[in-house]
Amino acid sequence: MRHLLALAFVVGSIPTVDAQTWTPRTPPPKPIGPGACAATDGGVTWLLVGGGTADFLSYDAAADAWTVRAPLLGPAGAGAGLVGDGAAFLFAFAGEGTKAFFKYSIAGDAWTPPAIPPHPFSDGSGVAMSGGFAFALHGGGLLHFSRYDPALDAWSARAALPGSASPGTRLITRADGRILCIRGGTTEVEVYDPALDSWSPGVDVPTVAGPGSSIGIDPVDGRLFYHPGGTSGGLFVAPADGSSWTAVSPAPPGLPAPQTLIIPIPGEVTLLKPTEYVSLPSVFATPECDCESDADFGGCSAGPAGGNVAPLAAGLALLFYARRRRASS
Repeated sequence: MRHLLALAFVVGSIPTVDAQTWTPRTPPPKPIGPGACAATDGGVTWLLVGGGTADFLSYDAAADAWTVRAPLLGPAGAGAGLVGDGAAFLFAFAGEGTKAFFKYSIAGDAWTPPAIPPHPFSDGSGVAMSGGFAFALHGGGLLHFSRYDPALDAWSARAALPGSASPGTRLITRADGRILCIRGGTTEVEVYDPALDSWSPGVDVPTVAGPGSSIGIDPVDGRLFYHPGGTSGGLFVAPADGSSWTAVSPAPPGLPAPQTLIIPIPGEVTLLKPTEYVSLPSVFATPECDCESDADFGGCSAGPAGGNVAPLAAGLALLFYARRRRASS
């Protein structure tokens, strides 16, 4: 009986979501500005600082340290984008209404200019990698959507986005290879299927995507994280298929901020603000719930991220079982 009581106590002592906190990380050596963008590739996070600079950095999560890399071949501003091919290269466009497009060799720490894109990149642009191709929205309130083939060093037109790409528009490649697009200035989500070259409606986000919005993907389980930017202080999470959006608990500190980037790394979700960088273990980045009033928004499930209900129930079940065995013996 004593062993069962001890086990019940241990199970009931699993930490709750609310006990978790966001931990400060080392911020980049320069504050991020408009056009700041990041990509996680090869276990390293790569960052264009933006704000009209060519500054380019890498971040080692294990060492919590930043390294200065070869600068972009031109300043990056509003509408800049960065994406990795998962192997050896990164692709970036500088934004600010230009066609400036560059390829970065990770091994060589060097940038080169590949084929010129068909349209300039302005605020409201976005880029995502799928199937070895880079897919780009050009922004500026236009619907242009293009595909870059690194093997051929060539661009081609793809099906236009059904609705304008205003500031705050963001792209992310889901775990299934489809590209999710949150249209800036709205809560509307569109999903692009590269195999069919077609768009279809997705599940709307809870809050309008404004300037400074950000979206990222958990590299382990494919969950999606979204911050609306603008004047919002929220952070939302969706399953890998983007079928629902719920607020993350506990909420990140220091929001709203004029510019934010979500940079999920294995085991953590991190949020970069102009001069601050914080992280939370992704296992605890769960939807909010009010377990005491049975208002379950997806965060009351069993496990270390599920609050007190499941551990307490397990402990009570063990005690009930012990009493029945004692009464029958």
